[in-house]
Amino acid sequence: MVFNEKEKKRIVVKSISFIVLFPLLYVLFLGWQAFSEKSFDVAGIVLISGVLMFLAEYISLKRSYAKNKELLD
Repeated sequence: MVFNEKEKKRIVVKSISFIVLFPLLYVLFLGWQAFSEKSFDVAGIVLISGVLMFLAEYISLKRSYAKNKELLD
């Protein structure tokens, strides 16, 4: 299956930006002290959430592509 490369890139950028922005916003709102105490917890949650977000959007793109291809046939 060949997906739209632009859409795949968008999904990757969206997931990576979440993984980068979430810890920054966590530090901004709760402070460095709270982040340093729970850095492993925050990192785990962020990584798992980012991967799950990527997988959900990738699977959705894959299904959408398959449905569109089926409709055109």
